[in-house]
Parts: sequence; C-alpha cells; structure tokens
Amino acid sequence: MDLAQRRSLIATKDNPNRVNDYIITFQTTCTRTARRLRLRYVPDKVIIDTAKIDAYFTHLFDLPDYSLEQTANALLEDMNNELVARWIQVFGEEEPHQTITHNIVIEDRQPQWDNPHLLVRISTI
Repeated sequence: MDLAQRRSLIATKDNPNRVNDYIITFQTTCTRTARRLRLRYVPDKVIIDTAKIDAYFTHLFDLPDYSLEQTANALLEDMNNELVARWIQVFGEEEPHQTITHNIVIEDRQPQWDNPHLLVRISTI
C-alpha cells in the first residue's frame, strides 16, 4: 500500500465546533509489536471520523521494518496532511525487552495558534 492509499484510510468530517479549542485523543496498542500510539490534537476545520481509524492504525502497525520513530513520524505526517490540526501530538511507546521502555513524543502546530491554558491541562506524557 502506498502513501496515498494509507492516507485514504483516514476519514474526516466537519468539526462541529470551530469556535472553541478542544483536545481529541486516540490511543491504540498492538500486542504483536509491543507498541502503543497516542494521537492528541486540537482540530481546526475537520475531525477524524472514527469509522475507519482502526484500519488506519492496523496498517500503520504493519509497516514493514518501521522503527518506532518512523511509525510515529508517519502518523504525524499523515495526520498533518489530512487534518491540518491547530495542534497535534504523537506519543509512541514500545517495550521490546522487559527492562527497557522506548518512547517518542512529536508535536506540531499551526504557526499562529497558541492556547497555553488548554495545553497545560494535558497530563505529561
């Protein structure tokens, strides 16, 4: 599956409230790869339609030979392309060994957007 096909798995719909900033969170775990991904975003014009999101995450976990960093960056880039969110954060975690936990956090935002009062409410990682 190429990039366009992967991104076609992300369905969106109109944001029901463009006036207020609010945070949407998706979290999923793949027991086969021992990876967990969390996506948080402040929507702008559209939000993720949950009807297809399972298929997207399943495909993302199945990308061959993708490191945790590559997977998290692919998630961020795909969502930036499809959502154009005001603010977005991707958290990835894997436990490849019983004594080691591997994490990554990536954030992006629209250039003029800032809402520190909203973001401070998010618990740290």
